[in-house]
Amino acid sequence: MSADKQYYVAPANPAGRNLLLKLQSSGTEVLGIIDNLKSGPEITSLHLPLGLQHRVVVAAGAFQAGVVSGLVQRGVPVGAIFLQTEADSLTFRPCRHLGVMKFLLKNSLQQLVAKTCSKLLAKSFFIYYAEDFVDTNLLLQFRYHQRQEPGQALLLCRNISRQPDLPHWGKVILVTSDWQLCWYLARAKVVVLDHEYPGGWLAQFRPYLKIVQLWHGLPYKYISGNRHLLPQPDACFVSSSLWYNQQVFPALFNAQHYLALGYSRNDVFVTDAQDIDWCNTVPQAVLDEIQASTGPLWLYMPTYRDNESELQLELCRIETLCAQYQRSFVLKLHPFISRRLARQFAVEDEMHAVIPLPGFAHIYLYPSGMNIYPWLAHSEALITDYSSVVSDYLLHTGAIFLYQYDRATYKDARGAFLVADEYFTAGPVASDTTELCLLLAEFAEHGDRWQPIRQALRKQLQLTDTPAAPAILDHIRQLGSN
Repeated sequence: MSADKQYYVAPANPAGRNLLLKLQSSGTEVLGIIDNLKSGPEITSLHLPLGLQHRVVVAAGAFQAGVVSGLVQRGVPVGAIFLQTEADSLTFRPCRHLGVMKFLLKNSLQQLVAKTCSKLLAKSFFIYYAEDFVDTNLLLQFRYHQRQEPGQALLLCRNISRQPDLPHWGKVILVTSDWQLCWYLARAKVVVLDHEYPGGWLAQFRPYLKIVQLWHGLPYKYISGNRHLLPQPDACFVSSSLWYNQQVFPALFNAQHYLALGYSRNDVFVTDAQDIDWCNTVPQAVLDEIQASTGPLWLYMPTYRDNESELQLELCRIETLCAQYQRSFVLKLHPFISRRLARQFAVEDEMHAVIPLPGFAHIYLYPSGMNIYPWLAHSEALITDYSSVVSDYLLHTGAIFLYQYDRATYKDARGAFLVADEYFTAGPVASDTTELCLLLAEFAEHGDRWQPIRQALRKQLQLTDTPAAPAILDHIRQLGSN
C-alpha cells in the first residue's frame, strides 16, 4: 500500500471489516468503511469526487464484482478501485476495466428486460415474495389473502432451504430460473415484501412494481432501511405503530405512504381463538400437554449475536426456579444457536417438534424455523433482550423481562440504538442470570406489578390493536385495482 494515499474499505460485511482491521494494524491510513447498500453510524460517507490521493479497496469474495459495479455507478473512477486478491491477505490488484464493463452491460440488459416485460405483459397476480426464508408475517398475510380470494395470491420463493413444508402452505411457486422469476414479477399487480432484497431481478423490476413493504417489526437496534437504495418510493410501508411511522420509519424507508395497519402475526393477540392460523406452528395439543404437565409458559426469545455460539443462560438455575414455581420454560432460538444446543444435549434438532431438554424437566426447545406466535398468545411471560418481539407482545397481557447481559458490548458491536430506551423498555432489566431469576421468582410469587409500564408504552407507541390481515388485504386490493 502506498504511504501517500488514503484508503476507503468496502463493503461493510465481515470480510470488509476484517480487511479494515488488517490495514489499520499495518499502519495504513484508512478513512473508514463504505457500503453501497447499507447506512449507519459505523459506515463512512464517501465524499465524491475522490481526491487524487484517495483509493477504494474492495475485500475478496463472491460479492466483489457487484460492489465494484455499485461504486462505479456512484461515480468512483475505475482507476481508484483496487481489489483484494484473496481473503486475509494484504495483496491488491488494480480493478480491470473490462470486468466492470461486463458487469455494467449485464445490468443494463437486465434493466431493459424488466422494463420491456413490465410494459408488455398483462397483470394477473398478487405476489408475496421471499428469499432464503419465509417470515411469519408474510406467510400469514399470504394465507389470509388466499383464503379470501382463492387463486389470486402467489407465494414466490427463491433459495428456500430450511422450510421443507413450504409447498403445503398454499399456492407456492419455488423459483428455479431467472426467466421464471421475470415472468411472475412482470405480471404482478402488487408485490408484498417483509424484508429488503437488494440487487438481482427484483431490484430491476422494482421501478415498475407496486410494492407493499410489511417491515417485520419495530426495531430497537439500528437498521439500515432502504431509503439509500431506492431511487423512487414504494407504494406503501406497513407497520404496527403510528409513532414509528411518524418519527422513525420515514428517515429509513422510502415509501409514498406509511400505514399503521398492524402485523398479521400479531392478530393472535386481538382475534378470537378460532380465527388463529396455526400454519407452521407446533400444534395446540402439544402446547396444552406441556402446560398441563409442567405449568404455564415462560418464553425466552433472544436476539442473535454474530460473535456468540452458545446460549448465555444458566439452565440449571432456570430449571430449579421453574420446578419450584411449576412453570414451563420454552427456548425459541436462532437456528445456529438451536443446532448447537441440540448437539450439546445429544438430541436431534427437530424441524417440527418441541424437544424436552434431557435432564431439565421444565425446559423445552422450540423449532427455530416455526411460528411461535400462537404459543406467545398463550404464555404468561416473555423474556428477551433487544428484540422487536417486545412491541408485538405489548398487545398481550403477559409480563415482559429484558435479559440484557451484554448491553455494553452489544452496543459497541451494533452501534447506537435506533430509539431511546423509553420507547422500548417494557419491563424490568436483568444483567445476569441471578437478577433474572430474582425477577421471575418475584413475578411467580407476587404477580405482575409492571403492567402500568407496558400500558403506558403501548399508548406511547400508538400500537394498532385491531386485526391487521383484513386491513392490509383491503389496501392491497385497492392498489391492485388502480
